[in-house]
This record gives sequence, C-alpha cells and structure tokens, in this order.
Amino acid sequence: MLPSYPPTLAQELVDAVIDTVASSCTYDYLARETLRRCSLVNKAFLPRCRMHLFSEVRFNIQYTHAPRMQSFLELLEHPLSQIAPHVQTLQLRDAFWEPELPKILPFLRNLRSLHLRVRPGTTPWSSFNLAFTEALLQTMTLQSLEEVYIRGFTALPPVLFASNPNLKKLDIRDSTLVDDWPSPETRTSYSEPISPTAGPQSLPSPISKLPLRSSSQLTALSIQESFPLILPLFNENILSPSKLAHVDFVTTIHSDVNAVTQIVSLASATINKFSFSNRLDDDLPDMCLSSTDFPNLQVVNLELRVNFQDCHDGLPSSLRTLLLGISQNSSIRRLNIRIRWESCNPDAPWDDQAIRNAWDEVDTVLSRLEALKSVSIAFNVNYENGKNEWAAEDIMSLEDASDELDAQLARLFKRTSSRDGVKTRVYRDSSF
Repeated sequence: MLPSYPPTLAQELVDAVIDTVASSCTYDYLARETLRRCSLVNKAFLPRCRMHLFSEVRFNIQYTHAPRMQSFLELLEHPLSQIAPHVQTLQLRDAFWEPELPKILPFLRNLRSLHLRVRPGTTPWSSFNLAFTEALLQTMTLQSLEEVYIRGFTALPPVLFASNPNLKKLDIRDSTLVDDWPSPETRTSYSEPISPTAGPQSLPSPISKLPLRSSSQLTALSIQESFPLILPLFNENILSPSKLAHVDFVTTIHSDVNAVTQIVSLASATINKFSFSNRLDDDLPDMCLSSTDFPNLQVVNLELRVNFQDCHDGLPSSLRTLLLGISQNSSIRRLNIRIRWESCNPDAPWDDQAIRNAWDEVDTVLSRLEALKSVSIAFNVNYENGKNEWAAEDIMSLEDASDELDAQLARLFKRTSSRDGVKTRVYRDSSF
C-alpha cells in the first residue's frame, strides 16, 4: 500500500491568501495577530508572513521602552535572522534617544521609506548624540531610500538631504535648517552611497563630514511651515526641482506664499499635480496656469480662506485672476477648489446677483478648456451672528440662509456641466 501524504497547496496560492490577510492590517487590528498565527502553521507560510510582519517597523515613545527596542535588536543580531531585508518602512516618533537605535539602523539596508517625527519646536539636531546622528546620516545614503518624512525638527544640517541622489519624495513639516553651515567646498569628500547589500560592519566611518555632493531628483514634494528650510536646499543645488511632478504646499504666513511662487517657477515645466492650501487668507502664488508655463499640469487643488465682509460673492480677486488666466489649450483635467467662507451672517441676505455674475465669468473660461474632465467647488461656510450662543430662531435663520445659498450654487457652472465628458460639482457645508 502506498504511503499517504498530507495534501499540499501551491506556494502561489498560500502567498495569495497571506497577502489578502495582510491587506486588511491597516483597518483590522486583528490581522497582524492572524499573520503571526499563520507563520506558525507551516514552513511554507513563514517567508510570506515574515515579509508582511516586518515590512513596517514603528517605534513611538508613548509605547516604546528599552526592552522592546532591545528585543528587536536581538532579533536582528541573531546569526539565523532573516528579518532585516524585509524592513522597508521605519517610523520613529520621539524615539531617538534609546541606545539600541544606532545599532539597529545599520542593519536596515533595504529601507524605502523613513519617517522621523517629534513635537514641533522641541528637538534641535544638536540634541541628538553622535552615535545616532552618524547612523542616521549613513541610513540617508541608502540607494534603496526613496521617501523621507520629517516633522518638527529644528536646525537640521543640509548634509541630511545631500546624501542620496535616489531620493524621490520629500515631506517636511514644522522644521527648520541650521542658521550657519559651511559651504560645499569646505567639506571633506565622501564619494559613494551605501549599497543595499552592505552589512553593518562595512559602513564607512566617519560619516559626519559627508559632502554636499548629490542633487536629488525629487518627483514629489510636500511642505508645511518649512519654506525657509527648502529654498536654500534648492538654491544650493542640494535638491533639484527639475523632475518635480507632484507638489503640495500649506502656508500660514505671507512669506510662505512668496516661497511657493519661487519653487513653482523652478519646476513649472514638469509639475503634473499642484496642491496649495492657504490657512491664513486668500493670497495665492503669483503664477499663470497657461499651457506654456505648465505644459504637463493635469490636477489643481486649491484651498483658501476668505471673509464674508471682504468677499460677498465667494470669489476672491486672487482666485478670479488665477482661473481667468488658464489658457484654452491647458492640459488641466481636474480642478478642485475649497473656499473657507468665514464670518457669514445668516441674517444678512446673500448677494445673489453678485454671486452669479462673479462665477459666470469663470464658468465661461472653464467651459472652453479642451482637456478639462472634472470641476469641484466646495464652500465651507462658517456662520457668525455676533452672539455667544445660538437660539432656536437663530438656527432657523441659519437653515434658511443655507437653503438660499444652495439654490444659488446649484445654478452655477451651467456651461461647463453641459459639456460632454465633464463632471461638475458645487456644494456647501456649514459650521458655526
């Protein structure tokens, strides 16, 4: 009688099942536990489970203490360990002072994404010990590293951004550059980035004097309250805007808007998606959305803030000028605008004619855009009546005012919406 063997599944099917479980990790907290249990089922399950379990590693000061980081270091240091090659994303939040961290970083040679976050304004670069700064600078030279997210740091050295010509995406918020830093000519030479196959013992030392040698060809840039940091990096050719396709800017002061104008002028020929949010007022970058200046621009997202006392028709002059400047043969396909309309009085009637006249001119321009496929205009209406509280009759006035505004908005962009293949949406949401 022939011996019987347990039925087996094709490895591709096993991997597909595990991938399905892993895909739910972002919204199902039990999915990771399921992966851990699957890794113990059979040796055929282990490699795929390990890949997903260790693809992203997080250390948060609120949940991290030395034993947890020490345990991870012990796993990496084990002679039979196969964990390190799977780590593609490392997130550190206020967890930069543990003594194990400088020993962990050299093991992670396949990092693709690095997230560094502290409370804004609390952590200058000089507060880190030498072992960590050396290890971090080494990590920044990895050929595999493509995305870097930085939050809340002050007095960062330019060399942090000059070590990797393969960097594609840079996201910086609430961070500053060191005030005085040596010119590139005064730095010692360090020629080659670290290979992903290099081991922790093969890394060059010292590395604290990395040259400002590379010009990272960024394709995506996101900046919020860090414009004094980014402009010098472009001016010194530490970062190159020549391939920027996606840009996302959030401004809170007037000088930031001027900085956006400078950055956009450097990359206008390659920008595909432009997102801009002004949290202060209705000031917009000084730019013309013509096909000549922006030949590849397809998506425009704008958000600005206006006061009802200064703008009764909901169309500030800065936005009007920008929209009317779009050329007919522009490549823009999607236009999304959010207007935060502040201090609206529900007891004051809307200027229906002013709203219709102001936006009718914009409708005419948009209806002629050859590439346009989608337009979305959102009015975030904030009501104020000068009182500390809202009585029942005030709520009724608010509802009546909202209904009246909705009726006006429903009549906008008739020409644009009548075009085949163009979707338009104009809507309101309110707060008080």
